[in-house]
Amino acid sequence: MKTLLLTMCSPTYYPLGQVTRPNHLAYAAARGYESRCLDIAEAGDYGGVAGERARLNGVLAAFEEGFEQVLFHGVDILFTNHTKTLESIAPGSPVVVAREDLRWWPLNYDVVIWRKGDAATRLLHRLLADEPVWAKLKWLVQTHLWNLLKTDAKTAQAVALVPARAMNSTAQPNAPLSRWQLGDFIIHFLDMPLEERIRTAKAIIELTGPHYDGTLRK
Repeated sequence: MKTLLLTMCSPTYYPLGQVTRPNHLAYAAARGYESRCLDIAEAGDYGGVAGERARLNGVLAAFEEGFEQVLFHGVDILFTNHTKTLESIAPGSPVVVAREDLRWWPLNYDVVIWRKGDAATRLLHRLLADEPVWAKLKWLVQTHLWNLLKTDAKTAQAVALVPARAMNSTAQPNAPLSRWQLGDFIIHFLDMPLEERIRTAKAIIELTGPHYDGTLRK
């Protein structure tokens, strides 16, 4: 399956991207995927309306280019087990989103698998068309997607919700359901100041690289 790993970065996050992007490229090379980074010129747009729009349009453009599967992920993640494949996560599901398993909030939209087909394309266009709705919401598309999962049957049929540790483990110390463990696929440095994200990413790379086979550094 022709697969693209797609992320984006802004000037504010360039120092983090300098740490994490080599890992993204290494995972893509290990699995025969491609990895790209969208450049968001305005730092405030990374987590804002323009960034959300760029993410959705980026996935649609990848489909039009011939990619059959797109993982959109934040620049604040590392692939910590390169033996794992995207195809093994909820196979056959058009869209795959991880539960947050952190506090009360039900899902995290910063790591999402999109698989080309009518269901995924329909949802991407629906989210773009609904910008006047989600632009007013806290957490933007993430909040709107959860609302759609509860109220729209087509969205509920298209989206598979998987446990956080399937593809969105965290570095949060008080989150037993999502806390990263050796062998997990992805660690996401959410809810951390930028400098802490950089320090933690470097520590994880030192612990698990350069082979990222689910074991400690050899």
